[in-house]
Amino acid sequence: PENDPIPASTGSLTTPAIPTSTEGLLQPPVDPENDPVPVLTGSFSAQAVGPATCGDPCKCTDGYKKCGSVFPPSCNLEAKSLYSCSGSGATPSKLEACTAECEHTSPDHQCKLDCTPQVKTMSAEIDTIINQMNLLMKDTATSGNITLLAYPPLIKILEEAKADMLADAMRPEKLSLEAGTLRNTIVGASSVMVAIQPLFPKKNVNASLPLIQELEKLIPLIDSVIACSGGNQSDCSGIIQLLKDYNDAAVKRISEIEKTSPNSTAVQAIAQKFQNVTDTINKVFDTRDDSTLPAAGKTLNEIIGTMSGDFNVYSDAPDGVNLYYEAAKEALKCEGFNITEFADKCAGYGYQMQGALDNILKYIQDLLNNVPIFGPLVAQPIIDALREAVGSIQDGAGTGIGKIAGILVGVLQLVGIAPGTEDETSDPVKKSILAFLGIANVAGECGGKDDKCMGAIEIARILLQAAVNIVAKLPFPLSLAAGPLGIVVDQVAKALDSGSSALLQTAAAALKLAAGGINLTTGGATTNILNTLVTGLEEIANCLTVDKGTPP
Repeated sequence: PENDPIPASTGSLTTPAIPTSTEGLLQPPVDPENDPVPVLTGSFSAQAVGPATCGDPCKCTDGYKKCGSVFPPSCNLEAKSLYSCSGSGATPSKLEACTAECEHTSPDHQCKLDCTPQVKTMSAEIDTIINQMNLLMKDTATSGNITLLAYPPLIKILEEAKADMLADAMRPEKLSLEAGTLRNTIVGASSVMVAIQPLFPKKNVNASLPLIQELEKLIPLIDSVIACSGGNQSDCSGIIQLLKDYNDAAVKRISEIEKTSPNSTAVQAIAQKFQNVTDTINKVFDTRDDSTLPAAGKTLNEIIGTMSGDFNVYSDAPDGVNLYYEAAKEALKCEGFNITEFADKCAGYGYQMQGALDNILKYIQDLLNNVPIFGPLVAQPIIDALREAVGSIQDGAGTGIGKIAGILVGVLQLVGIAPGTEDETSDPVKKSILAFLGIANVAGECGGKDDKCMGAIEIARILLQAAVNIVAKLPFPLSLAAGPLGIVVDQVAKALDSGSSALLQTAAAALKLAAGGINLTTGGATTNILNTLVTGLEEIANCLTVDKGTPP
């Protein structure tokens, strides 16, 4: 102070730091008697106090679930098991042993899901299903060509779903969606496979039944995967993809036929009609407006009928359209649309018959005209009866269907074709008629099975009238020999009108006797017709008593 009272100023001025504690500062001496409370020195800090620090490390610190791995090894808890805690200081209680890992999620820890066992079991069943489809595709003699259209797209979907789910067996959110979507696909595909059974060769119509049973077995296995994943997510992408694939298959088959058909103009018209209806259905998915579905269903059935009624032109092309139609029902239903009218089975059969009518009637007339002696006499009346019966379908799907079946069976008997033999004939005309009968027989489930007897009665009336017409033209003295037939004709007509089995049996016996007398004197067309009519009456009587569902 004396020699340098004012220090020279250098640099910038700074404020010395203020001590944050009393440590290092001069303190007054402590007098225990007068100053019993010592002066605290040093800094202060807060310290946490709790069970984790001061208590048992093997006890819970809160009420959340814990993995065994968070406790010291000395606690002897399983690291990959999940424990429950009722609160701080509680003893951990084992909930489950995790099959995969125990994850330190927040706030509760949880077991990492591993659905590999369930997915593998499901995958094994998928392999069984794929193997069955491959075997059926190899044996087209048994299963027909329908398998080559129906199975490859489904196999592809199953293989992709299996691979995805095996990869995601430990990813519950993805697995849940994949499993739910596959379930929707299998439910829809099973219905499609049931619906196309009638398209298999008639002698092997149940060839795909084991496959359908395996598809049904797959559903509970998928459900076990869904339960393991803990979710209930799904979408309709699988069945919609199947629909697109069947659309492509149908278009391809129609295109192949168009290139080789002598009637390519008609095939082009059908191809365009099919394109229009598929565009309509695609628009329903996009816009969610299902008001166009009833008309779309009608059009699809008309296309199927038109193709089925002309095997000579369309061959097996109706199979592809049938597949598309059945898959469309399932995809639309999965998406929640109202398909009541679109999928109306009985109305659909009626539209199919209407679509097939023109082609079928032409073929039937040609066949009957070629039947020796009496064919031309019965051809036009039978055609007229069929037109009337098909027209009546417009009044209700069941109306007239059974009658059509009965008439067709009668026609087939007249031309010497046995129903159910379409797989054994290469004649496209016969195949067309048998396909039409197939529609009518299946449609019998919609009502009108009893009318099959009425269809046969219609044929009998036509034959009876033909016989009367021939007898009326017989020259004298042959007309005298045929005289007793007039009484029998009235008896037969009344029996046919009555629908009585007993009266028909009696009339058949009387007609047989009269036919025998005519056979001795006239022969020819009258005898052929009457002998056919006798057999028909006996079959009608049987139809009315034994099994009204069996066409006579």
